[in-house]
Amino acid sequence: MVSLVLLTLISYVLFYDANGAITVEVDKYKKGLGFIWAEASALKHQIGDPAKYLFLMMGAMILLTTEFGVLDEARRISRDIVKVSW
Repeated sequence: MVSLVLLTLISYVLFYDANGAITVEVDKYKKGLGFIWAEASALKHQIGDPAKYLFLMMGAMILLTTEFGVLDEARRISRDIVKVSW
């Protein structure tokens, strides 16, 4: 939950000004994972290359751990179904 809040705050700071107005063209980031590359590029321009790569690695780790959680839960549900059915 903390990582989700932090990623949301990073996005807000990078793409909105102090008045709450959006500072980028929204249409070019709607397709695919363009918003992730846009955020990584914005971090690179404001902080530097290490921030870009850290952001991308953090995002990959979050997606990977989420996938492991989904697979684990599917395994547990399947095991319970087999246990109850047989």
